[in-house]
Amino acid sequence: MATLFLAAALYFPYFLHLDALPLRLWDESRLACNALDQYQNGFGVVVRFEGEVDLWNTKPPLMIWLQAACMKIFGPGELAVRLPAALAGWATSLLLFFKLKTPAGATAALILATMPGWVGYHGARTGDYDALLVFCCTGFLLFFFDYLRREKARALWTAAGFAATGLLVKGVAMVMCVPGAVLAASWIRPGVFRRPEPYFAALAALLPLLSFYLLRENAEPGYLKAVWNNEIGGRYFSTLEGHRYPWYYYIAGMLNGRWGYWAFVVGFAVWAVVSSHYRLDLAKYLWTTSLSYLIIVSGSQTKLEWYDLPVYPLFAALTALGWRMLFSKPIWILTTALVAPSYVYVVSKAYHPKERPWDERLYALPRLLKREAPPSDFIAVGEFRQLIAFYARKGRFPHRTLDDDFRPGEKILVSEDRAWERLNQRYDVRLLKDENGVRYAEILAGR
Repeated sequence: MATLFLAAALYFPYFLHLDALPLRLWDESRLACNALDQYQNGFGVVVRFEGEVDLWNTKPPLMIWLQAACMKIFGPGELAVRLPAALAGWATSLLLFFKLKTPAGATAALILATMPGWVGYHGARTGDYDALLVFCCTGFLLFFFDYLRREKARALWTAAGFAATGLLVKGVAMVMCVPGAVLAASWIRPGVFRRPEPYFAALAALLPLLSFYLLRENAEPGYLKAVWNNEIGGRYFSTLEGHRYPWYYYIAGMLNGRWGYWAFVVGFAVWAVVSSHYRLDLAKYLWTTSLSYLIIVSGSQTKLEWYDLPVYPLFAALTALGWRMLFSKPIWILTTALVAPSYVYVVSKAYHPKERPWDERLYALPRLLKREAPPSDFIAVGEFRQLIAFYARKGRFPHRTLDDDFRPGEKILVSEDRAWERLNQRYDVRLLKDENGVRYAEILAGR
C-alpha cells in the first residue's frame, strides 16, 4: 500500500502537464530534432540534424532512441521528447525508496522529487540527458554498495548494468561517479580490488560504449575527435561557450534555489554520519561518493548548472537517513510536515507552468507553432534554428535562420527581440502586426 501511495504521489511532480510548455532552447530542442529524424528516417548510430550529420551533439544516441521510440507510440511532440527523462526521474525516486526501505526511503524519494533544480530546467521534466544519467549513477552507486557489504555477484553485475547504460546515455560523464565508489570501497571492503570480479564487471560495462564508438567512427570518420574536443579534453580542461565560473559555483546554486529549502536542512545529512546507530556505513558511503563527484565536477573548466544533478539523490538519501535517526516515531507525521511545503510548491509550478518573464519573447513563436501551423504564406524565422526546426519538420512548413537570405516581398514570423533587431539591420522590414509576442512582418528590401 505504501508503495502505491508513493508512486501516485510522485506522479504529480514528474508527469503533471509535462507537455504544457514548448521545447526548451539548446539540448532539449536539439535532441528533439535528432529524435524526429530517427522517427522519420529509421533508427541508426549516426545522429542527424536537419538532414546533416550532427557533431554538435556527440553523446551516444540511447536517449535519442528512447525519444524516437516514444514518438512511435505517442506521436512526435513534447510528451514523447520529455517522457524518457520523466520516467527516469520517477524511477530514481522509487530506487531510493526500495534501496533505503521505508520510512527513510519514502522520505528520500519525496525529498528528491521536490528539489526545484531536479524537476526544473534540464532535469527530470525536460527532454535532456541528465535525468537518465542520474538514474544510472544512483543505481550503480547503490548496487555497488550492496556488493561491497555482501559480496553478492548479482549486485556487482547489476551495478555494471547501470554503469553500461549510463555510459550509453552521456558517455564519459558517467565515469565521474566511479572514483568516489572506488575510494569508499577501500575502507568498506579492503582488498576487494585484489579479486578479478570487479575488473570483469568494469570491462563488461565499457564494452557497449566502446563498440558504439567503433561503429560510429566507422560510419562517419571524425566522430572520435569530436568526442574528445566536446566531452573530454575540450569540456573539462578548457571553457566552452563562455561557461566559466568559480569553484564554488555548484554550492552557490544549491543555496540559491536549486535545492529549495532542502539546502537548509542538510544538517540532517551531517547527522547521518555523526550518529552511529543507524546505517552508518551507508551514510559514510553516500557522503564519500557525493563529495567526490562534487569535487570532480567543480574542477571542470566548463560549468553548467545541471552538471551537479547526480549528487541530488545522494544528498536526498543522506537527509532522509539523518531525519530517520533523529525521529523514529511518529515518523510518517513528521515526514509529511517536512515534505508538504516543498511538495505543494513544486506541484503548483507543474500545474501552472509559466515562462520566465525574460523568456516570453524567446518562446512566443515556438508556443504558436506548438498549437498550429503558421499561415501558408509566412516563413518561421529564428536566431536559434533548433528552437523552431522541430515544429517546422513535424508540420512540414518553411523555416529559416538569420544566416539565410530573404527576398523582398517574403513574409516572416519572428518573436525573439535580438532576431528582430538583426533583421532590421539587414533589411527594410514592415511590421504587419504583433500578436501574442509574435511579429508578423514583410521584407521590403535589403539595406
